[in-house]
Amino acid sequence: PADKFHNFVFAIFAASHEVPYHNHHHFFAVLHTSWLFLKTNPIIRDNLAKTDVLGCLTGAIGHDADHPGLTNSFLSATKHFLSVRYNDLSILENHHCATTYTILNRAECNIFCNLSEADWKATRNVIVSAILNTDMARHFNLVANFVKMFKNKTAYECVANRNLRNQIVSMVVHCADISNPVKPWFIAKRFADSVAQEFRDQVAREKASGVPCTPHMLGLDKKGQAKMELGFIDVFTFPAIVALNSVLPSLDPCFTHMEQNREYWQDIMEQSAHSSQGSRGSRGSTN
Repeated sequence: PADKFHNFVFAIFAASHEVPYHNHHHFFAVLHTSWLFLKTNPIIRDNLAKTDVLGCLTGAIGHDADHPGLTNSFLSATKHFLSVRYNDLSILENHHCATTYTILNRAECNIFCNLSEADWKATRNVIVSAILNTDMARHFNLVANFVKMFKNKTAYECVANRNLRNQIVSMVVHCADISNPVKPWFIAKRFADSVAQEFRDQVAREKASGVPCTPHMLGLDKKGQAKMELGFIDVFTFPAIVALNSVLPSLDPCFTHMEQNREYWQDIMEQSAHSSQGSRGSRGSTN
């Protein structure tokens, strides 16, 4: 029902914190990107079960519900109540999934109210798998298993059973979650700046809490940010999109944007290095 859909979306958005990156803008970006991945690959999309597509899009919009703008490692280090609740295992991802279902269980937000019991369970299976697989600690295993599972399969073989379709949905949502580098520069840069600020904020919290600072969150000036983004593209986003493209082979614009963005970040890093050298030279000549 339209009213329940409206209420559900706004309730998910209302679970967004006032944090630089993991907020409702990111929720929607992951939903939109997940849909685009499916939309541009109609053979796969049309051969997914309706519960697969429903689970994919619901998982995408709810995958970071009630995100505090902090990492799992910070929550563990500070003995946060969520780390205690989820035994330090995929802390945030378990919480996002539970939050999404807490909202869905509200009568006015229950977009699944007309599903049969079997379809409700099938959809839940897809959503739980998709959200838990957004944990970056699972990234390398997820990508490696995806490549192995779908090697040399035709499009129709890729959707032959529920387990294969679940893997596709999980990979779609995960790739959408780390897809900032595949977007046009003006979008990618805005999100990257938000990520950097959220990391700086966590470092401040780490210092205040007396726990070790997360190394890759330190020194995020222009050069540091560019170095971090280049590393993220090379280590995470590019290999994941290559893997996804083997099953959803319509991702050429993603590779084009990624290459362009990589060049922009490389230019920023080199310009920052030159500026730093110039400043040191000026101080040397002054002395």
